[in-house]
Amino acid sequence: MKEKYKMPLLLMQAGIGVLFLSLGIWGVTAVGAPLPFTSGILAAQETRIRNLQDRLSRTVEASQQLADELAPMRSYRGMALAADGAVAAASLRERAEKSFGRNNLRVRSMGDVRCQVLNDQVALYELDFTAEGTSMELIGLLEDFYRSAPRLYWRSSTIKPAGQLESDLLTVTATVAMLNWIPGASEEGKEP
Repeated sequence: MKEKYKMPLLLMQAGIGVLFLSLGIWGVTAVGAPLPFTSGILAAQETRIRNLQDRLSRTVEASQQLADELAPMRSYRGMALAADGAVAAASLRERAEKSFGRNNLRVRSMGDVRCQVLNDQVALYELDFTAEGTSMELIGLLEDFYRSAPRLYWRSSTIKPAGQLESDLLTVTATVAMLNWIPGASEEGKEP
């Protein structure tokens, strides 16, 4: 009975030996090459990884382009107000009155604050005024409007002598504007 199993056992050992020998020869001659039965799987995975890398690089490029486009908007947002409509209008008027007082300008007239909604997130508030002062006082007003936040922008202005007898005084008639980021407008659809 033992003789009966010897032959198949020898054949099986010889088959395993031949398998290891062929794998050894393949390993020596085909260094770095994939195993014959895994090449299809590896090729499919390599293609999938390349596609994912391409999609990732396109996403990174699109993200960078969007960041570059939004950079100027971030700088405007830093110098804008973020308040509700009534608060923004009062803030513009108060800011202008304080600037006139700091620079010793005499206000001849000041209009009502107007609101112009630019989009669902940004509104522009405008104020008309007429004031008198010296050229240095007007320069101080310009600097005050420009340097402090929220920044006031000149929409229009006319500067002329206050009169024929008073050569030192100038009259400025102008419209100034202030940007306001409407809080929560994109979520709630509120208007200022």
